[in-house]
Amino acid sequence: MTNVEWVVSVIVALFIGGFLRSYLSKKGENLATHEDIEKLVEQMKMMTQATKEIEAKIEKQVWDQQRQWEMKKEGLFTLLKFIGHMDLLHRQIIGQKQLIKSHPTEAHLAEFRELSDQLKNLSFEIVHAIRVAQVVTSPEIREILNTAVRQVSQTATEPSTDSIPEDYDKKFAEMNLQVSEAIRKELGFR
Repeated sequence: MTNVEWVVSVIVALFIGGFLRSYLSKKGENLATHEDIEKLVEQMKMMTQATKEIEAKIEKQVWDQQRQWEMKKEGLFTLLKFIGHMDLLHRQIIGQKQLIKSHPTEAHLAEFRELSDQLKNLSFEIVHAIRVAQVVTSPEIREILNTAVRQVSQTATEPSTDSIPEDYDKKFAEMNLQVSEAIRKELGFR
């Protein structure tokens, strides 16, 4: 090999070496970038999955809270309806009691017994409604409802023209107000 061939071979080798070095360097960068992109894609998949799981968990919690609130509302509104009906029956019984005092007829006594029976039956429904409401309410309202149970039980005694105390209106109004306010608070209506 002559010097010229040798010099040309060295130049070609240097050129090919430089080219290969540049090519392999670029190829390595591309490979590293590709691996980085794959890692990013995998991380995005994991983040998307985690986000979906969090969203599902939050959605379930919101649904559970909404369902609990609806159960609570339904139970408490049923209770209020029964208490209103009980108040109406008590007032009818008080009126009947006054009629019996002024005109003690068998018809008035029969009407009184019928109203008293209705009150007794309603008191069982109220106690049941209170017990259901106590399952879904806070300790504060449970205590108020326990007091209401005692009062309802006292006023729904054996039918007698003397079974309703003279201060019934005041006591019942206080109980009704306490229960109503506690229910408003429990349902978030301040």
